[in-house]
Amino acid sequence: MLDLCGILDRLAYRRYVTDPAAAERNNWQPYPLPKPIADLDTRFFLADHSGRIQGGLFGLDAVHPTTSGYGVIAQAVLDLLSADGVASTPIDFATVRQQDTLNSQPPPLLKTMLSLLTPFLTRFLSRP
Repeated sequence: MLDLCGILDRLAYRRYVTDPAAAERNNWQPYPLPKPIADLDTRFFLADHSGRIQGGLFGLDAVHPTTSGYGVIAQAVLDLLSADGVASTPIDFATVRQQDTLNSQPPPLLKTMLSLLTPFLTRFLSRP
């Protein structure tokens, strides 16, 4: 059985990385990401003209994984199968990262667009 919730919990940036007391209280251990995607995290994806600023494991809807995020899940499945004796080839995360267009070619105006939309959306969504 694959403990996907456990993997996501070990990747939880806001819950544990920014709250050391919660991390200690819950005996949190970070999930070791492969080197080619080690700079990605679970925060909301944000990018500007210089590239990705934060996030990268989840897409623009903050729900569905990016190609890199799906790679983490796929590797966990392969690791589980391997533990049961099923031969498999490990995921090539350098290739996955190149093919992950959201991370390799992030939208340069995303941060600007969100900053322009936030006041409107806040006002629109806070109406009774």
